[in-house]
Amino acid sequence: MSSITKTTGNQRSRFFIVMAMFFAFVAIAGFAKTFFLPLMQDTFKAAPIFFVHGGFFFAWVFLFAVQVFLIRFKNPSLHRKLGVLAMVIAVGMVVSCIGVGISALHRDLALGLGQIARSSLLGVFTGMLIFSSLFIAGIMYRRRSDYHKRLMFLATVFVLWPAWFRFRHYFPDVPRPEIVFGFVFADIPIIIAMIYDKLTIKRVHPVYLYVGTVLIIENFVEVMIFDSPPWQIAANWLAGFFI
Repeated sequence: MSSITKTTGNQRSRFFIVMAMFFAFVAIAGFAKTFFLPLMQDTFKAAPIFFVHGGFFFAWVFLFAVQVFLIRFKNPSLHRKLGVLAMVIAVGMVVSCIGVGISALHRDLALGLGQIARSSLLGVFTGMLIFSSLFIAGIMYRRRSDYHKRLMFLATVFVLWPAWFRFRHYFPDVPRPEIVFGFVFADIPIIIAMIYDKLTIKRVHPVYLYVGTVLIIENFVEVMIFDSPPWQIAANWLAGFFI
């Protein structure tokens, strides 16, 4: 029985390693055409807060990978110590993302984008509220590794949405990219994790079953109602604090 448990644990570790490496690829590839290449060509121009947020974003994705490797190779002590760094990065992500949203609001309003500029700000705030909730829950369940690692997995899936959405630049002819890349591709890792749970532990863990399902539904609803009249009302109220 112990050998079976150990084998299952190793399979779980390998799964998280593969997914962590995949997440890093998505982050790099997603922003390659809009950030990395223009940056190397000295054509990327943005306010400093965009660079700060980018730094925190990539730091989160790569720290997630590091933490997964530390558990796989049995170094939980360093994993716990780096948890403090994860808290700093998480706070930095939230604060800088809101800063980016406000900066983009003023930039886009100056460009004459009007309502879409205000509507986009609401998405920033809802996104950071969800990410913060996932991260805080992950910290609260840090002593229950099965809950902790899955909550951090979902938090990472969630913050990769902007990277997934930028894949539309590789496939400009894809209709409704917000659905194809912003919903289907962005949420596929959750479905894969559910299936892998079912195959390895014979059930879908409650974190994936309930929290993961809620995230999928929330993402779909947000994609569907973005910039709708009710969305605009809430967005205009929120934007009023920063204009």
